[in-house]
Amino acid sequence: MPEQQFFRVLDDHTVEPTYHATGPWDPRATHGGPPSALAVHELRRVVAEPTWRLSSLDVNLLGPVPLVALHLERDLARDGRRVKLARVRASAGGRVVLEACGWFMRTDPARVEEHPLAPPLPPPSSGTTDPIMDAFPYGAAIEWRFVDGSFQRPGPATVWATPRIGLVDEGPMTPLEAAALVADVANGISTVLPIEDWLFIPPNIHVNFVREPCSTTVAVSARSIIDGDGVGLCRATLLDEQGVFGAVLQTLFVAPRS
Repeated sequence: MPEQQFFRVLDDHTVEPTYHATGPWDPRATHGGPPSALAVHELRRVVAEPTWRLSSLDVNLLGPVPLVALHLERDLARDGRRVKLARVRASAGGRVVLEACGWFMRTDPARVEEHPLAPPLPPPSSGTTDPIMDAFPYGAAIEWRFVDGSFQRPGPATVWATPRIGLVDEGPMTPLEAAALVADVANGISTVLPIEDWLFIPPNIHVNFVREPCSTTVAVSARSIIDGDGVGLCRATLLDEQGVFGAVLQTLFVAPRS
């Protein structure tokens, strides 16, 4: 039976990406989404108390994440009464391929008056599919429903995403892991240049969470801008059926594919 998760756990400090983590550009490397979701999973192991919320995630991809066993190191860089900073590193063959850190904030019920931002968004059922999203393993492992734009049409886009498989073989994927899993598609769905002619490399991703998403079905609403010298910026909003719960920033290296 085919594996039904993005990573298999080998031991407490070692995981291995499965076929489903493969991205569209290199059959030997993962898409950026699964390692980002793995970072959330590992950071949550450092700060496990439910009253502490992951509010900020920074993932730096120091190179392609290969489809081989990854050694994980995790630690608590800063402890505190109000905020904590956790870190995780993943290495392959002795080379660090990912560094991530997450700020956690202590929460208290009804500490302040809530001021939500909830713009209307068509439901997932109203969206349309894009066949190109099934053309590579990571894309096929997630159900995509575009309510604005598409992967194949340059410009801003909004897509609902629902993972079809789990993250690791230890239990169900959490909504926050699902959000990190799909946040990295922001630059891909909002390209302003033809993707077959231009290369877009996001070496990092920054995600802020104001609250936990209500389910593993989340929406990414993205827009990219590019300067003439080849540096780009992608900004995205993360939403669920209750409204906005987070935001994404990505830096882009842009160059002709030739």
